[in-house]
Amino acid sequence: MVVADAIRACGHVVHTMADVFGEREQQVADQEWLSEAGRHGWIVLTKDRRIRRRRTEIEAIARHGVSAFVLARGSLGAVAQAECFVDNLDRIIEVSREHGACVYEVRATSIRRLWPDKEANER
Repeated sequence: MVVADAIRACGHVVHTMADVFGEREQQVADQEWLSEAGRHGWIVLTKDRRIRRRRTEIEAIARHGVSAFVLARGSLGAVAQAECFVDNLDRIIEVSREHGACVYEVRATSIRRLWPDKEANER
């Protein structure tokens, strides 16, 4: 909840897996929660870098117009994860508005497109 609380403290609405799916959050297939995020226009923040390498997840991201942002280092502690996302919130919001379906890597001071990988760039 550290990441969610940090983003809420910046004035944004946050929907965690637990908020949306309750007790079954651990059993929800990635395609289902990605579909839900796309249906509501929610930006996805995750530490799962493999999301861009799995065909079913990329198909769900593309089909539902999801903007997903993945930490470059998933091994960061919760506070460092929160700082990384919060420090890049303006970039994340701007890119999600401009590009729709995409996967970006989030670093300490920048974001970089991972998918679609054509025209990959850093902001």
